[in-house]
Amino acid sequence: MATVVPQTDTSHIDADDMSLEIFCLIWLDANTSVEDNRDTEQKLRSIINRLKKFQDVEQCQKYLEESSEHKRFVVIVSGRLGREIVPSIHKLRQVISIYIYCWDKESNEEWTNNFSKVKAVIVQLDELISGIQDDHKIQKMVEEPLSINIFTTDMGSNKSTTGLNGQFVFSQVLIECLLRLKYYEVDKKELIRRCKKQYEDIYHQLKNFQAKDRLQLYRSQMISSDELITLKQCCGQFISVNSFFSTSTNKQKALSFLKGPHVTDNLKPILFKIVADPTVINAKPFADITQHSAFPNESEILFMLGSIFRLESVKRRRDGQVRIIRMVLSSDDEHDFKQVLMDMKEQLGGGETNLQTLGRLLSEMSKFDLAEKYFIRFLKQLSPDDPLLYDLYQDLGKLASQVNNFDKSMEWRQKAITLKQQNQSKSSESDNIYHQLKDFQAKDRLQLYRSQMISSDELINLEQCCGQFISVNSFFSTSTNEQKALSFLKRSHVTDNLKPILFEIIADPTVINTKPFADISQYSAFPNESEILFMLGSIFRLESVKRNSDDQVWIIRMVLSSDDEHDLKQVLMDMKEQLGGGETNLQTLGRLLSEMSRFDLAEKYFIRFLKQLSPDDPLLYDLYQDLGKLASQVNNLDKSMEWRQKAITLKKQNQSKSSESDTYSESSYIEHNIDARQ
Repeated sequence: MATVVPQTDTSHIDADDMSLEIFCLIWLDANTSVEDNRDTEQKLRSIINRLKKFQDVEQCQKYLEESSEHKRFVVIVSGRLGREIVPSIHKLRQVISIYIYCWDKESNEEWTNNFSKVKAVIVQLDELISGIQDDHKIQKMVEEPLSINIFTTDMGSNKSTTGLNGQFVFSQVLIECLLRLKYYEVDKKELIRRCKKQYEDIYHQLKNFQAKDRLQLYRSQMISSDELITLKQCCGQFISVNSFFSTSTNKQKALSFLKGPHVTDNLKPILFKIVADPTVINAKPFADITQHSAFPNESEILFMLGSIFRLESVKRRRDGQVRIIRMVLSSDDEHDFKQVLMDMKEQLGGGETNLQTLGRLLSEMSKFDLAEKYFIRFLKQLSPDDPLLYDLYQDLGKLASQVNNFDKSMEWRQKAITLKQQNQSKSSESDNIYHQLKDFQAKDRLQLYRSQMISSDELINLEQCCGQFISVNSFFSTSTNEQKALSFLKRSHVTDNLKPILFEIIADPTVINTKPFADISQYSAFPNESEILFMLGSIFRLESVKRNSDDQVWIIRMVLSSDDEHDLKQVLMDMKEQLGGGETNLQTLGRLLSEMSRFDLAEKYFIRFLKQLSPDDPLLYDLYQDLGKLASQVNNLDKSMEWRQKAITLKKQNQSKSSESDTYSESSYIEHNIDARQ
């Protein structure tokens, strides 16, 4: 009997492209690997570009359940496997239609009557393809996720740019940044590969063919109950649509698209009723694209992505379940966030933007992974002597700090410092940030500030620790400019669990044995910040924690402290003594981490050090011992015995037979552990 090897995915599109696809065909059949199906796959991909094939019910169900609810799946399944999987996946929001492709139509129609998402039971392949093609024309209109951001006017224009209104603002600025993005040859090639010449410049085309008359437009859609509730609560507010927005002048045509989708308690049909006036100044463009429409007599009007509408009302139609959402096209200048938008657009500057601009904007939006992706991509495009390189290293260093990757942050900042030194043709004995801070130690007593958002629990902990000492386990950036420090809080969203604080710090360089701090304003990412950077591990005495009477900001007063001032001095001295004098290595670091019960990190650095040593290195024996001890600490006795045996073997090789007495105790240790395990 032949064994069928399950196929989980035979799509030709890479993983990066996949994330751009909203609709996807899923084909579940024990025989989908047959060569004759290649022609069928091509026909199906001409309807929905992405196709994934499965032969195993559990794998297919797992994939569907773990996919985002913003994805939309059309499922083709055989009659036998359909009986197994349809009851489990029918309730999933992301599954919008199911087709049973089988030999026995009559018997499969009986059990499918209970599942409304099963569109048809089909025997003929041509009928399957034409059915999916016809249904998908409508699905593209009403099943595509509604991508919007809402601006709430009663929050005030000075509220956080990371909350509800912040997403509205960022979506607008992000679109402008993308439209002005400077492209390189590699970007052009990728765009051609991704888009396959389907689009050129939609924004400029919409602008060139801007509609001339005031229009009454319609768009039908299925949305979740939660989305409907949100819209009801936001009447009178502004909506930014984060995709190209297709509408029709034909109300009945728009309503006809709702006849196919399945209405449930959690899925509601709506009809957008939109007034669009081209005389509104500074609104996104919209144009008649009927000649390109997939539907005859649709009279399709397409809005540019990022179009802003004022939500007038949400009401149920008298004759049915359809909710009518009335909206009016709005100017970008009409709402209270105009000033914030202007400020953020000003940060973009005039003319073209580049991937560094995009990365900075994504970082502001807390999209750190995407920001890093575009920074690194831009880095690959720059030559070693490009003047933008220094700022890009700084951006990458700042980004790494934001995600608490301080090792990486130091690495990028060190690159920036090294580059600056090379460009200024200055020699320096300083080879790392510690020595540079020490070399450029501030000379005067300073009053410094740093704003930050912390959790309520962290704030309570600080309140309880007044009079105690705090060690800051990262490089600590501060400013001599109080207003500049406070300005960073304006983009933060205050909640019950997230509080704004302002550190007020006194730092006196005459205090003996403190960590160094220095003015690094020339390297700062912000103009006029007057940035003072403290070495990681700096110790402060926490003086007081009080709430500012004028606003919600908590003031944390601290004083830079000597390493000798607190009760831990002796403990620190003892541990530093264990490190020994001179340079340390990864083995020393591993031992210290092991003492701190950071066993995973300790093992990481021990193994890394092991790879650096030659087979005859005198440090090898002690390193094997350290690894054996570490494995014992985490109760991995097998691994512990393996490392200790390596130590014994090495010692035997390096010593004469007279050392047998030394190895006896090690052998006894192993025998004891073997006995214990038995």
